[in-house]
Parts: sequence; C-alpha cells; structure tokens
Amino acid sequence: MEAHCVNMELKYQNQTLKDGQHGQILNETSNKAKINKEIEVLEKINIELEHSVAKLLAENEKLHKENEHLKQTYKDLYDSIKKTREKILRM
Repeated sequence: MEAHCVNMELKYQNQTLKDGQHGQILNETSNKAKINKEIEVLEKINIELEHSVAKLLAENEKLHKENEHLKQTYKDLYDSIKKTREKILRM
C-alpha cells in the first residue's frame, strides 16, 4: 500500500512538472508571437521612415538646385549693374 502511495505521489509530481512545462511552452509561444508582431510593426515604421527620408532628400536636392540658380542669377545681375555703373562713371 505504501509503495502504491509513493508511486501515485511520483505520478502527481511528474504530471505537475509536465503541466508547468506545457504552460511555459505556451508562454514562450505567446512571447514569440508578441515579438514577431512588434517586429512587423517596427518594420512598417522603418519603411515609412525610409520613404520620408527619401522624400526629404529629394526636396533638399531640389532646393539646393534652386538656391544655386538664384545665386547665379544674382551674381549675373550684380555683374551687369557693376558694368553699367562703370560705363556711366566713365562718361
């Protein structure tokens, strides 16, 4: 009878360990799913940020070209005014 009780107690402990491991496996699976979801969200945000950066770089390039054009235009106007002034002063 005592051996039967010990055997039953060992079976109960074994079952408790298996249940705990099963719960741990479910918890790990749940954590992996949460991590995968977070990775998907972060990847989406990363793609959106990459698009924003590309858009800003294109706008920056456009403004840089416009700025260079304006510099050249004002330089040409300044040179023209300077030449006209020199001609007037010689008269």
